[in-house]
Amino acid sequence: MLIASGDAALGSLTRWVHDHLDEAGATYEQIAGDVAYSRSWVSRALCGRRLPPWQVIEATAVRCRASTDEARRLWEAARAAQSRRETRRRKVTYPPSDIDSWQSMYDALGDLISRRVGSHRELARRDTSGRLTRSMIGAILRYERSLSYDVLDQVLITCEVSGIEREAWMDAWERHGGPRRDAMDELRRAIAYSRLQPRRSASYSGGAR
Repeated sequence: MLIASGDAALGSLTRWVHDHLDEAGATYEQIAGDVAYSRSWVSRALCGRRLPPWQVIEATAVRCRASTDEARRLWEAARAAQSRRETRRRKVTYPPSDIDSWQSMYDALGDLISRRVGSHRELARRDTSGRLTRSMIGAILRYERSLSYDVLDQVLITCEVSGIEREAWMDAWERHGGPRRDAMDELRRAIAYSRLQPRRSASYSGGAR
């Protein structure tokens, strides 16, 4: 859903993006494929609530065959306006207060990574533990893999999140990430068990003969 922005610079950027998407007939799904994030994350990034990561704006410009120079100028203006607001507010911004599910938590995590380090590749490069990989983070943010407590902790360390912000992230994981991981583990166990059943039945049949 497109949200009217009270920030003139962000509003101009958002209108530019959506005008070109409409003109080119491009979709969030296509942009998501270009940047290797989920469709819902792209939708949140481009809704006009806050400044989208540059990689999404650039991908939109390329997909729509629009001017990347103009896109960059609008994005830089919106970023400068955001920087001024953040300097005035000086308040904690992560995680967002509207996290109400594991999906919104994963989307917010993707936003954090983009804003703090820029990309999955850069996150893996900065990770001194060697535990984070581009493919792992991509799978998590595409909802294909559950987020573990330890992986979230390492992402926060690599993104230099600490103090109250870090505690808020871990609280969000306890509410939404932990149950999601447990549900995924239970599903995997059920699938593995179901695959064993035909083999067991065949063994019993063979013994009967």
